[in-house]
Amino acid sequence: MPLTFVIESLKNEAENLATSLEGFYGEEREVIAKYRINQGKFRELLLKYWGGHCAVSSLSEPKLLIASHILPWSKSTPGQKGDPFNGLLLSVSWDSLFDKGMISFDNSGKAILEKLTNETIECLGLNIEKPIIHPDKLTSEHKQYLRKHRELHGFE
Repeated sequence: MPLTFVIESLKNEAENLATSLEGFYGEEREVIAKYRINQGKFRELLLKYWGGHCAVSSLSEPKLLIASHILPWSKSTPGQKGDPFNGLLLSVSWDSLFDKGMISFDNSGKAILEKLTNETIECLGLNIEKPIIHPDKLTSEHKQYLRKHRELHGFE
């Protein structure tokens, strides 16, 4: 490949990059945001109930644990929003997948991963040998919320 071709190609790429960054100045804007009252209390309840561990992976690093609503906040009644049985304590990876409806759990606590490709599972480093919530921790209330989660995200 001639050197002039390489130089010309790099020049074109630099021009394209400059064009795509035009007008991007990293500006900020003030916004009014809603804050979930008692979310901290909900988290404390879940940390206590789940023993400070992810319900699935047993991860215990508090900074990486999310108090996840089973039935999403936006779909919950005021009473359901604060109901600790409408919650799972999940690591950031499991929470993200669960919150986006890419996974769910059956009534025995087994993870339903049918929407994930093997490549995704591998890239995320998910341990799929035992992706299960301990059955002793799943109450009938949890199971009702999990059924609604499965229905909402097309698992049933």
